[in-house]
Amino acid sequence: MPAKGWIEVSDLYCKGCELCISACPQEVISLDMDRLTPKG
Repeated sequence: MPAKGWIEVSDLYCKGCELCISACPQEVISLDMDRLTPKG
Protein backbone atom coordinates (compact mmCIF):
# COMPACT_ATOMS: atom_id res chain seq x y z
CA MET A 1 0.00 0.00 0.00
CA PRO A 2 1.53 3.37 -0.96
CA ALA A 3 2.21 5.94 1.71
CA LYS A 4 -0.27 8.78 1.94
CA GLY A 5 0.29 12.27 3.19
CA TRP A 6 1.80 15.53 2.10
CA ILE A 7 4.85 17.67 2.41
CA GLU A 8 4.99 21.42 2.60
CA VAL A 9 8.06 23.38 1.50
CA SER A 10 8.27 26.98 2.62
CA ASP A 11 8.77 29.50 -0.19
CA LEU A 12 11.25 31.26 2.10
CA TYR A 13 13.63 28.29 2.18
CA CYS A 14 13.27 26.80 -1.30
CA LYS A 15 16.28 27.61 -3.50
CA GLY A 16 14.91 25.92 -6.61
CA CYS A 17 17.66 23.29 -6.59
CA GLU A 18 15.17 20.50 -7.46
CA LEU A 19 16.80 18.01 -5.05
CA CYS A 20 13.39 17.21 -3.56
CA ILE A 21 12.08 16.35 -7.03
CA SER A 22 14.85 13.87 -7.77
CA ALA A 23 14.62 12.36 -4.25
CA CYS A 24 10.85 11.73 -4.38
CA PRO A 25 10.30 7.97 -4.88
CA GLN A 26 6.76 8.49 -6.19
CA GLU A 27 7.78 11.26 -8.63
CA VAL A 28 4.87 13.48 -7.57
CA ILE A 29 6.77 16.67 -6.63
CA SER A 30 7.12 19.43 -9.19
CA LEU A 31 8.57 22.93 -9.18
CA ASP A 32 6.43 25.95 -9.97
CA MET A 33 8.79 28.28 -11.85
CA ASP A 34 6.40 31.21 -11.26
CA ARG A 35 6.91 31.01 -7.48
CA LEU A 36 10.70 31.01 -7.22
CA THR A 37 12.16 33.30 -4.58
CA PRO A 38 15.22 35.55 -4.90
CA LYS A 39 17.26 32.61 -3.52
CA GLY A 40 16.41 30.46 -6.51
